[in-house]
Amino acid sequence: MEERAKKREGGQEDESTRPQSSTRSTERVELPCVPSDDELQAMLREEFGHTGGFRPGQREAIQALLGGASCLVVLPTGQGKSLIYQFIARIYRKYLGDRGGVTVVVSPLISLMADQLRQLPRCVRGATINSTMTPYEMDAVLLGAAHGEIDLLLVAPERLLMWSFQNALPFVNLVAIDEAHCISEWSHSFRPAYQRITGVIRRQLRPAHLLALTATATSRTISSVVNILGGIDVTVRADGVVEKTLESVQTQEEETERGSMVLRRNLRLSGSPTLNPLQSLLELLHTSEYRPLSSIIVYVAYQWQTEQVARLLCQRGVRAGAYHGGMSSIERNEVQEAFVRGGGQAAAGGIQVIVATVAFGMGIDKADVRAVVHMALPRSLESYVQETGRCCRDGFEFGLCHVLICHADYARLRRAVFSDSLDPLSVGSLIGRVLFAPPQDPATVDKVETFGSCCCVAASADDEAALRFTFVDEKQGARELDCGKEQLTFLLGLLESAGQGVRGVFHGFPSKVKLRFFSRDPESIAREDAFMRALLAPEESGPSAGASEARSAALGTDEEAIAITVPCRAGVYTIDTRLALPTLASTSGYASITPPEFMRRLHDAQRKWHFAVEKQDYGHVVVMGGTSCGAEPDQQTVTSARDLAASLISQIRKHQDHQLVKVDACYLVLRRIAANDNKKDPLFGHRLVQ
Repeated sequence: MEERAKKREGGQEDESTRPQSSTRSTERVELPCVPSDDELQAMLREEFGHTGGFRPGQREAIQALLGGASCLVVLPTGQGKSLIYQFIARIYRKYLGDRGGVTVVVSPLISLMADQLRQLPRCVRGATINSTMTPYEMDAVLLGAAHGEIDLLLVAPERLLMWSFQNALPFVNLVAIDEAHCISEWSHSFRPAYQRITGVIRRQLRPAHLLALTATATSRTISSVVNILGGIDVTVRADGVVEKTLESVQTQEEETERGSMVLRRNLRLSGSPTLNPLQSLLELLHTSEYRPLSSIIVYVAYQWQTEQVARLLCQRGVRAGAYHGGMSSIERNEVQEAFVRGGGQAAAGGIQVIVATVAFGMGIDKADVRAVVHMALPRSLESYVQETGRCCRDGFEFGLCHVLICHADYARLRRAVFSDSLDPLSVGSLIGRVLFAPPQDPATVDKVETFGSCCCVAASADDEAALRFTFVDEKQGARELDCGKEQLTFLLGLLESAGQGVRGVFHGFPSKVKLRFFSRDPESIAREDAFMRALLAPEESGPSAGASEARSAALGTDEEAIAITVPCRAGVYTIDTRLALPTLASTSGYASITPPEFMRRLHDAQRKWHFAVEKQDYGHVVVMGGTSCGAEPDQQTVTSARDLAASLISQIRKHQDHQLVKVDACYLVLRRIAANDNKKDPLFGHRLVQ
């Protein structure tokens, strides 16, 4: 892969030297045999360099996966969850060579991916694809994976949702979902992109094995993750117990009242009430207990607080640095590396205290952190367990975990739950637009009309087999429905799961695609490529004159208002996908085309004919079919829509109530910690009651 990357000369890159990702092979490859327990132990010792044997839960998870089961693994932070998927990647490479495919690891943060790559053993070849890389670098990684040069590939969930990425992957032997609690809407750190990857894994990637990993999850969250992922056969716990999914969920439900989150016994919890968290923090760090510690993490609520607190600490002689998402990746890496060096390395630029937002919790792999201080209340006990879990992962005698409890923080967290919740009027408005906006006929429309600026609707035909495409603009939709983009995605996900004629909701779909042709003109390409002919040469492939006019309306040029079929070298043509999709669906051979199929065919043509594709104005596509495409809804349909809206609103309110319970429980438990003598408190090293 490195040799191919060096072929560029003079800083220029053309289509002949740029790596071209090959179309993904879906052929599944089976292992010739399953390694025995002795062979696994030998691999751990000789190839991974671990002489102490497997930790509880590691071997059990590996054996379950090799036995054909899909696993949910719940292990505390620092217990070596990553070794499980590293082992599977190594086994496939060892037994199948270049035919072993690739292990895909879904990870939430770029910094966490970087740490995981740094910690990879030499026997596993890893790489990542993220937003900081150039297109050439991404193509080189994908080509390396296709040629068997990469064993393990780390990506964000948003990357996994990209059709071009899915199509470029070779056989996937394992998909490992790190921080799997993000899948559940009941989780403290729910991310809609995580929930959307489940359909991609099932329909597109179809891996040989599925692994979900989490360190902090309530029983309700675990049950939700199992239900959303589907096909999870067993749950592996920290004590090495392997339970079938049904038995595991039942056990979790029985334990709900007792709690299900465990802190390591070497963590010493403490807390103190305060009216001035900043002043209390400064005083705490100058006590005899905290001053000599080499590495301390301080968590705050806002980005601006990280810089303010770090600056004040530096003024008081403490080597401190700020870390938050608003910094550039270079700045974050510099601070993180200085913290890894530690406060004892002053001459080398090491820092003793890092002041960070909660994003830092998953982005650091430093075993000798000696204290974690929360200047702001955590959002939930799950957050608290995860963030304090970064302390003393090296097994040191004890680590200090202190929380400053301010009632104003508690009130702020409760307000945030209400402000993040969707308004019932927004729910009803979106359902009305998606279900009842009158469809436009792509055979006669001159331009795409919008409904309230955020939705447009087009239908492929008038018969019962017609597909109805509703396009919801990402930015306009969130603005007009008075909600965030993630909330809009969450609502559309609920709509998809509710049915009502919805065949699928496709996210991140561009409403406009610009094509730039270089070596060949579009007319000659259309003569040789059936899909490009249907897209670019309407008079040669359309079933009717009306459909041809619709294609012409969907196509345009940035230079002059000329027909797309007129030869034009180096032309820049814009396709309105909101019209192109229903128009293609009216064309023979493309009646059941979906947004992923459209993009897959376009990317295949791009690789074949070497033209550039630029995507713009992203949004969501709701595809409906059958009787759902009728223009005039009857009373029964209206009643069903109202029931659907009521059901979605009920789910949203349950989610809101659950988040409030999390905030309340966290506040009450941490107040109890502050009120008790730490050395006698029964919470230490035991379960946290929710």
